[in-house]
Amino acid sequence: MAGERTKDEIFEKSIDIFIDATGFIDRKKIHLSTNPAIDLKIHTDDLTLLILQIEKYFDMKPTPEEWLKVGTFEQLAEFVELNRGIKKPRKPIAFWRRLFGLYS
Repeated sequence: MAGERTKDEIFEKSIDIFIDATGFIDRKKIHLSTNPAIDLKIHTDDLTLLILQIEKYFDMKPTPEEWLKVGTFEQLAEFVELNRGIKKPRKPIAFWRRLFGLYS
């Protein structure tokens, strides 16, 4: 598991992972209140890559529903702080159905 202990350390490492995953974001544009999708116009595929990298680095497997509650980098740091090292079973089909509104 990663050695970051504080929310600030998790935030800094999350930024590093995000910049590596996207490859084109200026670090100066990222703050605790930054929402990658809205403020930085990051697309779903890059956000998915970020989530996968965060899960791998911090040894965590939250459910997709839990990820939907994360919007800003501050929320991400808090979320990782609470969930690192915890692996939960996933239900991918139900998640994708709900996300795309395919089934009620």
